[in-house]
Amino acid sequence: MNNVKIAKLVFETLKFKDIPELEFVNLPGVYVKYDGKKAIIGCSDKSKLARGAMLLAKNISEGKVEFEIKETPNFDTCGVMLDVSRNGVMKVESIKKYLNYMLCMGMNMLMLYTEDIFEMEEYPYFGYRRGRYTIDELKKIDDYAYSIGIEVIPCIQTLGHHSQFLRWSESAQFSDTANVLLCDDGETLKLIETMIKTMRSAFRSNRIHVGLDEAHDMGRGRYMDINGYKDRFEIFSNHLENVVTICEKYDFRPMMWSDMYFRLGSKTGGYYDTDEREYDIPEHVIKAVPDVDLVYWDYYHYLESDYSTFIDSYDVFNKNIVFAGGIWTWCTCMPDTGRTYDSMIPAMRACIRKNIKEVIATVWGNGGAESNQLLSASCLAVYSEHCYKGLLCTQDDINSVTEFVTGITPDEIKAFNAFNTKRGDIILGRLLLYSDLLMPTPGFKNYDDIIVDCEKAAKQFAKSSKRDFEFSQLYELCSILCDIVAVKTPLFNGIREAYSKKDYEYLLNVSKNIIPKLQEKFLKLNALHQKLWLETNKAFGWDVINRRYGAEHNRLSYAQQMLDEYCNGKRNAIEELEEEMLEQSWRDTLSYDKIVLTSKPR
Repeated sequence: MNNVKIAKLVFETLKFKDIPELEFVNLPGVYVKYDGKKAIIGCSDKSKLARGAMLLAKNISEGKVEFEIKETPNFDTCGVMLDVSRNGVMKVESIKKYLNYMLCMGMNMLMLYTEDIFEMEEYPYFGYRRGRYTIDELKKIDDYAYSIGIEVIPCIQTLGHHSQFLRWSESAQFSDTANVLLCDDGETLKLIETMIKTMRSAFRSNRIHVGLDEAHDMGRGRYMDINGYKDRFEIFSNHLENVVTICEKYDFRPMMWSDMYFRLGSKTGGYYDTDEREYDIPEHVIKAVPDVDLVYWDYYHYLESDYSTFIDSYDVFNKNIVFAGGIWTWCTCMPDTGRTYDSMIPAMRACIRKNIKEVIATVWGNGGAESNQLLSASCLAVYSEHCYKGLLCTQDDINSVTEFVTGITPDEIKAFNAFNTKRGDIILGRLLLYSDLLMPTPGFKNYDDIIVDCEKAAKQFAKSSKRDFEFSQLYELCSILCDIVAVKTPLFNGIREAYSKKDYEYLLNVSKNIIPKLQEKFLKLNALHQKLWLETNKAFGWDVINRRYGAEHNRLSYAQQMLDEYCNGKRNAIEELEEEMLEQSWRDTLSYDKIVLTSKPR
């Protein structure tokens, strides 16, 4: 697209119609000048032109008659990584829509995190029944992004995170463990070369992200059976060298998640050993790191000093460091905007002070991609505004650009936070949505503020869903989710207390009145979520969420039957209510299986 078409696309995305006469000039950074009739947009590339067009539209919309704006980006790369491997495989048109939001904010890079979500004819079980992209689909994404000045960097996995592929008996030869590929193996290297060759055929970029993170049990499964015990640094270093060699063959410069160096050098196997930040990484291992960019990923800290300390720990490698933060969409049903702001604002400030030149907003789908990825646009401005405003960036700047570009208001941001109310590190909305009435997962009892917050959020989302804009139906979905949590939450303690007091009136009211209403709400939730899922994503993956909602409906029927039989004297006790509730770790609240299953069948 030429300059005029880029500006037109921005104005169309923003629904801005008061377009003045435009002049484009070649200048560094972003420059916008408006005299009430004519506008000058100065830029050095398409993404900065687009940001200039957005700033022009925003300031005119705010009633400003004359203005001059100059911005110099603090980051060379400011991008997003969308996870399409955890159920939700976004359609090409959905990704284009997301790219338009990025474009308006001046962001210039996109990754699609694809574990096995792309076709390889030689390996038919790779991405089988998972909604994998065809090469043609990937090319369409790359072509569109390229036309608007956004680089698409392929993002794959060449070691761990392959449980979906390795689940098939036909893939057994590539398996070290259930999640990790077999290192030092010719067939594995052929598989990896096919992955990288496929990415070369689909994308223009000369960069590739090869993963390599969280391979916790590397070398401890079939690898040890075949090769005996070997130093894990040696296994990892050899494997990385092989992967880099393949990348070079296909004219790719690789980057990698860097946690394995720290995990292998840690006494605890941890990535964030904050006390001393001391790791025993042998000097010869550091010297052997090939020409690869190291991606420091971190979304779990809230102090700028922590991020600065961790960035400093990379000095020993003398490599280009890329920072990957997060927009908290994983293990929840809607973006956790509060946690995103609280963790990423200090992270961005640390990156600016430490002269990090590349930042990525990861949008993970762990837990099943229950949160629609388009809603993560609510947090893009945390990254874009720090990129262009630097340390002067304020929360008002973030809110203002978010609302202008996406239509998402501060009140709606607060409503997202209400569903994601926390107890320490426990995110409560999703936990309470799925917790069983008779065997609830949480071991604490103070729910009053959560009930009130979710009631308010449900009303806010219901009100917002009446607006005519992109996210209106998604807000209707959010309203139902908050409403279910508000209605269901009092029952966890209420049922147990009534049972202990033999308050049959309360228990019968739950059975006859409240449970049927909850079942109706889950049916409505399922129907709307299915509609929106199929509009945004490919069908594959919906089966997972569909089953979860069905399970909720059935478990409510079971609870209703147990309460009825107990109150009518057909049973002397309800076994689940006789069991004492114990406190549980926050990690037991992230996985759906751990929320709903005490006994996991094998």
